[in-house]
Amino acid sequence: LKLEGWLRSGCQTSDRMDDAALRAEARAVVPVATLRERHAAVPHDGDDEHDGLVRQLLAWFKFEFFRWVNQPPCDACGGATRSVGSAPPTADDLAGGAHRVELYACTRCGSHVRFPRYNSARRLLVTRRGRCGEWANAFTLLCRALGVCARYVHDVTDHVWTEVWSARR
Repeated sequence: LKLEGWLRSGCQTSDRMDDAALRAEARAVVPVATLRERHAAVPHDGDDEHDGLVRQLLAWFKFEFFRWVNQPPCDACGGATRSVGSAPPTADDLAGGAHRVELYACTRCGSHVRFPRYNSARRLLVTRRGRCGEWANAFTLLCRALGVCARYVHDVTDHVWTEVWSARR
């Protein structure tokens, strides 16, 4: 029963990326012209335009768009935090697909920080932060929105990533 739910969730995540309106929202955040200019300005290492665009999209996503978060900084003072458990999701969290909310305490001021683990690619276009699940969800959507053949992969160790088709590699 647990395996069935896990498989269903992964399929639903992938299926949601086929929504035309969501793909349009995703295309709107990607600076495609800039990525094409960057590709033209660097040695291609055998990349065609497709692979070059994917490489530039990955670099932009990793260094400019998305922020990897192991432990969120304190919202009040910017200090480091430590995990103190979980919190129930709010209605807003649930609307963003977050059924799990991690709770952290600031080591400096003691404030609590909620870290909803969003599964909605639409929400991730706004929050732009997370770990492998959020990363793969958002990046796969951006690839597919640009017409790149990409898939969202979730393995049995609970790791998630994006795979992109390349005719040359």
